Amino acid sequence: MLTKDRSLFKSLRVYRGAEIAANTDHRLVIAAISLRPFRAPKLPKSVRLDVAALKSDSSLADRYNVAVSNAFGDLDELPDDVEDAWQSIRRTILSSAETTIPKQISRRRPWLSSDTLEVLERKRGARLAGQLEPTASAQRYIQGKGKSGPGGTLQHSGR
Repeated sequence: MLTKDRSLFKSLRVYRGAEIAANTDHRLVIAAISLRPFRAPKLPKSVRLDVAALKSDSSLADRYNVAVSNAFGDLDELPDDVEDAWQSIRRTILSSAETTIPKQISRRRPWLSSDTLEVLERKRGARLAGQLEPTASAQRYIQGKGKSGPGGTLQHSGR
């Protein structure tokens, strides 16, 4: 058994009594090894753009249209190869979209309202700024917004 990492072995024992008929120096070795499965490195997540905002916000849609038309105006002649032309068009559209369209906020916990997520972001910002104890006004805001929903009733998701 060859390895660089000795910490893999939980126990290791050499038995001398198991001899082979030929007179050799071989010994029986029994080892308990803890193997950890290989985990591939996580790839960075792709940025998701909030394309639904284009439908709801006409000024954002106009800015996106202007950015795309300007980007294609700046684009020189397309290459003759179809694949190269497609990659050029794709890069142009994606770069103008990334500059104008806001990023989509992932909703990992759909049972939390947007007000509650806003409160959590405020608390996180205060913690990162070094403000460990919440001020009285912040505490009232957290208690008022975080625990009750619209109308002052306690929100419950039914789960």
